[in-house]
Amino acid sequence: MVFEAIDGITVFEFIRQERMTRAAGMLKQTSLSVAEIALAFGYSTSSSFSTEFKNYWKKPPLQYRIASQRGDAL
Repeated sequence: MVFEAIDGITVFEFIRQERMTRAAGMLKQTSLSVAEIALAFGYSTSSSFSTEFKNYWKKPPLQYRIASQRGDAL
């Protein structure tokens, strides 16, 4: 409750934001596969990671990577 009172979000949401932001950075900056990035962030399957990523960023990981390489607005 203290964390939520200070930041306005739950600990779970903070952790989710951090994971998704860092995963997005890895998609932009590395050539690692989506499966490798999923494992790096504690997801047991790339499909569960992809679903969570799409829910957060509104694009699947590969589409996000392509858009970032083209310089599209993310």
